Amino acid sequence: MAKPSVDKIKKSLLEQLEKRGGFSPFFASLIEDYCNWEKAERNIWTCLKKSEVGSKEWETYQKLALNVSNRKMCILKQLDFKTTNVIGGDNEEL
Repeated sequence: MAKPSVDKIKKSLLEQLEKRGGFSPFFASLIEDYCNWEKAERNIWTCLKKSEVGSKEWETYQKLALNVSNRKMCILKQLDFKTTNVIGGDNEEL
């Protein structure tokens, strides 16, 4: 299954924020940050896949990918977005 587009992810996160009644410019900017990190992570993975496993370049990209993933998780934690507290709706397709 292909990853959803960053725009779809952003839309979904903003919808969750609104459904929770927590929409504010600050939290919306966190979602924008999350999406920027998502774009960066996708670029890093593209480079990682082109690198020889175990090479210095591969190790560098692997560390970057882990760092970006951790940053994205921190943002989701700040927004209190978890699989256990998703608010469903009519159009929850990613």
